[in-house]
This record gives sequence, C-alpha cells and structure tokens, in this order.
Amino acid sequence: MKKTLALILTFIMVLALVPSVAFAADPVAWIGETGYETLEAAVTAAADGAVIKLGEGDFSTYGNTPPKKSLTFVGAESGKTNWYIGSPTPDKQKEGTEYNGDYSFQNCESITFKNIKFSVYPSNYKGFIRINNVEVDGCEITGMSTYWGYSKTTFKNTTFNCPAGEYALWYYTGTEMSFDHCTFNASGKVVHAYREGTTSTADKPLVLNFNDCEVVSSKENKSVLNIKDANNYYTVNISGTNTVKGLKPNNQTCSRLFQVEDSKATVKIDNITVWENGSMVGHAIDTENDKYTDGYKDNAFEITPVTTGGYLKTCKYCGYTEPFYGELSNEIGLTRTVNVTQNSNSVLKDAADPNKYKVENSRNIAVDYTATMDMENLEWRVDDATYNKNNKYKYNDQDVSPWELLMAQPDWITEDTVVFLKFTFDQNIDLGTFQTNYNKATTPEDKEKLLKLESTMFEMKDVAFGPDNTMTIICKWKKEANTEDTTITLKGCGLPVKANWGGNKIEITNSGCVGGMVHINPMGGAMEAMAEPARYVAANRVSSTTPSMDNTIRIPIVGGCKTDEFTLYYGGGSSGDSGHSYYHPTTTPVPVIVIPPKTGDMTVWQSILHFLGIK
Repeated sequence: MKKTLALILTFIMVLALVPSVAFAADPVAWIGETGYETLEAAVTAAADGAVIKLGEGDFSTYGNTPPKKSLTFVGAESGKTNWYIGSPTPDKQKEGTEYNGDYSFQNCESITFKNIKFSVYPSNYKGFIRINNVEVDGCEITGMSTYWGYSKTTFKNTTFNCPAGEYALWYYTGTEMSFDHCTFNASGKVVHAYREGTTSTADKPLVLNFNDCEVVSSKENKSVLNIKDANNYYTVNISGTNTVKGLKPNNQTCSRLFQVEDSKATVKIDNITVWENGSMVGHAIDTENDKYTDGYKDNAFEITPVTTGGYLKTCKYCGYTEPFYGELSNEIGLTRTVNVTQNSNSVLKDAADPNKYKVENSRNIAVDYTATMDMENLEWRVDDATYNKNNKYKYNDQDVSPWELLMAQPDWITEDTVVFLKFTFDQNIDLGTFQTNYNKATTPEDKEKLLKLESTMFEMKDVAFGPDNTMTIICKWKKEANTEDTTITLKGCGLPVKANWGGNKIEITNSGCVGGMVHINPMGGAMEAMAEPARYVAANRVSSTTPSMDNTIRIPIVGGCKTDEFTLYYGGGSSGDSGHSYYHPTTTPVPVIVIPPKTGDMTVWQSILHFLGIK
C-alpha cells in the first residue's frame, strides 16, 4: 500500500515538472471576442476606432511603434489594470526635454483610456507625446505628467495622486484641457498652466475648464489652478460645485481655486467673469453655484471704525476694502442634551462641571440641540452707533428699533426673505448617519422628529448638508406670517457621537451661526421713504452713499455665532482624572486555538510522506 502511494506521489511530482512553455499563454487583451497574448499584438491588429479591453496586470506601450489610428483602451472591471507611462530608466542627461516621454501613440488622432490605473515614472516632462485628442475617464493617475492631447484633453471622473510637493500635471500641450468630476490628492500644488513659449493670442486663448471637482491638500501652498500667463492668454472656466480643503486663498485673487501671475488670463465662474486684466472684477460676486471671492464666501472681514464716521470692511485674505455702514444682526442661542439612544435616557452631567458628562461606554450616544433666535433683538449698526430695542433709531421723527422698523409695514416683507441657520459640527459627530436618517424619513412627522422649526413667521424650506461636517437650515418667510411671536426655534434631535473615540475622554466643539436676508418691497412713494435708512444697511449698496431705486430693498441679517463645547469621559473616576478614568468593558472569554507543531525544515512533499508513514 505504501509503495503504491509512493508511486502515485512520484507521478504527481513528475507532472509538476513539465515545462510551462508547452502551453499557450493566456490572452491579456481582447478586441471583441478575439484575445491577444500581448498589448502590442492587440494594438497592431486593431482597426481604426477599435476598443481594446485589457485584463488584470501591468501594461506599457513605451518604445512601441505608433499605430497612427484612434483607439480606446478599457481596463478590467476589478480595477487592477496598471499602465506605466514613460521610460522606466530615464536618461538624466536629457532631463528637461521630451526625450523621456512616451511616443507610442505619436500622430494618433484620438486615444481614450477608461478604468485604468496610471503610474508615471518619476522624472519631468513625461506623458504621451503628440496625440491630437486624449480622453481619460474613470481612471487613477499617480505621479506628475506633462504631455497629453496636443489639441484637446478631457479628464472625467479621474483621481490624481500628486507626488509630494509636486503638481498632478502641467497644462503644457493643446489648446483646451478639461477636468470634470475629478479628485485631486495633493500636498500644496495641483494644476500648473504653463508654456515656455507663446502659443496663444487674445482672440484665441488657451482654454482651461474645471467643473465639480474635489481637492484635498495636506499642506498650504498654491491655489488649485496656477495660471502662469506671462507668455500666453488663457480663458479659465470654473463651474459647478467645487470643494477645496487644505489650501488657503491666494492673496491677490482671494480664491482657493485659482491664482494668476500676469494680466493675460480671464477667469469665469459659472460663466460670469470674475477676473480679467490682472485684477478682480468685484470682491463679492454671486454666481449660480458658487461665490467669488473666498473672503466674501467665508465672510472673512475685519470691521474697523474710521474717523469720518462709519466703518471700513477689510478682507482678511486679500486686503480688499470697502465702506461699511451697518447691518441687521442677531445672536443665536444653543442648548444641548446628551442622550443614550438605546434607552432615550439623558446622560448625567458632572457635578463639578455641567459641560462634562460621565458615560459608561462610547457607543449609542447622541446630542440634541435647541437653537433659538429672537427677531426682536435685531441690532442695526449705523456709522459709529449700534441700534437695538434699547437704543432706538430716529426714523420719521420717531424712535424705532430695527424690528419695529421692519414691522412698520410687515406686508412689505416678501417671501424671498430667508434666515440661514448654519451649524458646524465636530468631526466626532457622525453627521453622515444623521443625514441618512433624515433622508430616510418619508413623512413630515418623521422628519420633524429629527429637525423641527417652530415659528409663526418662517417655515423650513430646505436642509443642506455640506463639506466639513456642516448643516444649513434654510427658513423662508411665510406667505401668511404672524409677527406677534418674534422667536424662531429649531430643534435637532439624535445627532450621533462617533463610537470609535479612543482614550478615556473626548472633547467636542460645535457651533451655530445665523444669517439671511430681509427683502422689503415698499409700495408707491414709500420706496423713497424706506431708502434713506436702508442705505446704511443694504448689502448690495455698501459701496455707494445712495441706493439705486430698484423694486426691492435687501437688508442682510448677519449674526454672531454661538460655540458649544462639552466633554464626554468614561466612568470610574472624576472628569479631571485623566489617568484613572478609563472605561473597562466586561471581558469575554476568548477561545484558544491550538496550532500543531511545525514540521521543521521538511519540504511539503516530505511532510506529506511523513504524515502517511512513508519513509
């Protein structure tokens, strides 16, 4: 028996030694149903306009003969198709030239790449040289590249991983480059628009499009689009919703999205020109999906009094200044309750500090907030004085508070009047789960269990969940508003605290801010009567001493913010005992797995034979 087993095992071992060259290689690329053993073979066989599907593995066409035809390359659905661009062994003596680039598609009219992970060998001036049009869709590009389409390049749904301290790519070739729904992982630099020579004129500028993209940078340095326009004219079109994290606004353009070197670039946001002839068109421009500038967007201003009366408004990012005459303002009030969601019980406050809570574990903890704003407490800053319900403003020989002024004719307040309640939550608040729960609520009653507005003047029209863990409640003036109760109350329930916080305590900081706009549409000659006091507060009139007579006077409600800070800590000690208040969960027995002893230095075959008792 033992001899028989030994013979069988010997036969298996002999079969294992049969050379693999006896079998045909598996295909790595396909055109239709036809498979090819190499990518080069597929490119050679492909007709003009063919689609070549690639399997998993590593690919490169560097050094291949250009096919001089249009092709589309589609990576494997698994996402494991890797393509290397450029020379794997660049000639350092020819650094700074196109020598180390990839000529494998030279003079091709159109090349399209889909679902491929590109890696650019590290050296400058890499890419595909002299392709007329290039489209990259659903790909990932790691490394810095320079050469793409010599006419048009389009990147769609593509992720760029920038090398440390370097750009994702240069806009170095072609007359139009577009980024649509792309993501950039950067460390201070993103896109570099630059040409050594002059290749464009004022009537035929280079076009750069940037739409619905996300940029995350690990450090501050340059804005997303670095436009070096000393030699060339550019038209930069920014559109959609773009988010930028980690970069600071440029001190000239006041934008995180772009910076400009000279005066030959024109920049548009949502098709509205915001920069031309080397300067901004205006500091505060509202576009369809965005705002220009970031100073205006972030309300990053310093307000300082001037000797002639009034105030000066200075942007913290770029130093832009404008006269400032006053506005309506209001503080938001916040009250908090910390709950255990499993049993809806409130968490006990620390006896020594009401902003500290003792918890038994890190899970199933939520925070409820009640935010309030009293419209009667509106303030109005005019010149060097602040007017409120206690210090009233002289209007038509009568002393009135800002709210009384608005209530002189409440039917003049239009339905365009809005109040924004914006909340910025600590990263330890799981706003994503709250958003999911809110969106899943199908009835108004279920939604009000999570967010409820109580007001006789306003109704909740929309909830916007934004980046950086923000939530904005948009409240619109009711058609049949009742102004007897001047308080707006918003209740938010069930904001979950993330369960994965480590250590023995967690400190959470949230904030709420109020803003908005009052729209007043006086009837007949009342417009002139309202215009005089309104000129001091109209947001769109601060650069002028007299407001223009349009149909509506707009008065901003720019309020303060209220910050709320509290601490959660594990039970077993006091809140200040950081060394002895760790949470100790109940231990659970862990099954013991017995691992058999190793077989020493035996080979696998020796081990099998030993197990069978065959010497």
